[in-house]
Order: sequence, then structure tokens, then C-alpha cells
Amino acid sequence: PGVLMSQFFGLDSLKAMGQTLQVDDKKAAAMEKARKEASLAILELSDFVFTNRVVFFNEEDKKSVAQLADSNLDVDINEAKEIVDRAKAQVAKLTTLLSS
Repeated sequence: PGVLMSQFFGLDSLKAMGQTLQVDDKKAAAMEKARKEASLAILELSDFVFTNRVVFFNEEDKKSVAQLADSNLDVDINEAKEIVDRAKAQVAKLTTLLSS
């Protein structure tokens, strides 16, 4: 994922990316846009996960967390699914651009 998260796939510029991938500037720009959108969706999913995590430090905390979870665990899993679907679509778009 490091390359996906790095501007221009870790290269110095859009021109360098185009030269390395042997594509014209227009296609290189489309690839960079798709890469950026995919990385943003993955970062959004990461934010969702860390926002909705539960941390406990010992067995007493673990019991308290379990009790709270039984009565008050409202996580919109559909939101996470939508983010995953968006990320998958962007990665698929990028894959198509890279393979054509």
C-alpha cells in the first residue's frame, strides 16, 4: 500500500511517472487521479476503523467494555461497507488504467 499512498507512485513527478510507465501525460494524470482517490478512500476507512475501536488495558476494563458493548454498540457498518466499495472501485479503475 505504500506505493498506492505515495504521490506519483513514489516517483518525483507526473512526468517521471509517465516516463516510467511509458504512458502519455493525459493517461499519467488519469492514473494519478485514480491513485489519489483510492488512497483517500483507504485513509477514510482507516479513520473509520480507528474512530470505532475500543481499547482496554486490563481484565476489569475488558469486562466494562463488554458490558457497554452489549447495551450500546452503535456502529454503522454500512458506512464502512460503502467506504470499502468506493476504495475497491478506485483500485479497480487504477488497475484498468495500469493494464491498458
